[in-house]
Amino acid sequence: MTCMYASNARKDFFQLLKRVSEGEQITVHSNNNDDVIMISKEDFEIYDLNMDLIKNPQNYRKIIEGFKSKPEDCLAAEELGVFDDV
Repeated sequence: MTCMYASNARKDFFQLLKRVSEGEQITVHSNNNDDVIMISKEDFEIYDLNMDLIKNPQNYRKIIEGFKSKPEDCLAAEELGVFDDV
């Protein structure tokens, strides 16, 4: 992740937007405010979806249990029909 001061981000703002839209994540530091992280809309939507999933305690437990599973004990998404309507 790239880090920069707000004054530098201000100077190169449109170039910064381009870099972020291409997937780079950038932390902008300000002496007067909290730091901010710039991420693409696509990355934010993925983050937001994940946060919604783990807010539910049952989902969170299932996700943690899934991480503990051996890959050979798991089913592929195609076997479950997860992407059938995509």
